Amino acid sequence: MRYKSLLAATALLASGLAFGTPAEAAQTKLEFLNGDRFAQLELSAFVSPIGAVTWTPTSTYGTDSEGDNVAVLKPVPSVTKYASSATISGKRVGGTTTVVATVGYYNPKANAFVRWPSKAVTLQYKVPGSTKWLYLRKVTTNKVGQAAFTWTPRATRYYRAVVPTNATIWDFTTAAISK
Repeated sequence: MRYKSLLAATALLASGLAFGTPAEAAQTKLEFLNGDRFAQLELSAFVSPIGAVTWTPTSTYGTDSEGDNVAVLKPVPSVTKYASSATISGKRVGGTTTVVATVGYYNPKANAFVRWPSKAVTLQYKVPGSTKWLYLRKVTTNKVGQAAFTWTPRATRYYRAVVPTNATIWDFTTAAISK
């Protein structure tokens, strides 16, 4: 997530930032050096959180290095996103490979993960020994949150599915399978 405006960066960092999943919080500070008036913030996590994550400033004032108030900070709209999930499976018969992605997302009303119908998912592949993932196909899940693609590659490949982020759901990339 990137915040480019001075107000957002100042509100989130100069005052401190509380965030996290339940029972998890952190604080950080931002210094504007050499008269800089803008800053960029990128927040990331190693795993998608389950449930809501909301970032909220912990102070109404931005302070200088001596702790003197230098700005009145306005409220920053919270960002709430939920986790997505996916699995990938496949089979290879003869020279034909079928890859199946099953996609879901955390539904706060159900307080559970549910299947995600009509969701566009990108299938990728890579050649054994390579580190570069290549585009294979964009597929859309059916009414039970699954999408399949069949093709005839020249040899065994590694496959994964990538669920893109949107305004309310985090992105997700499956572990790779070999078929």
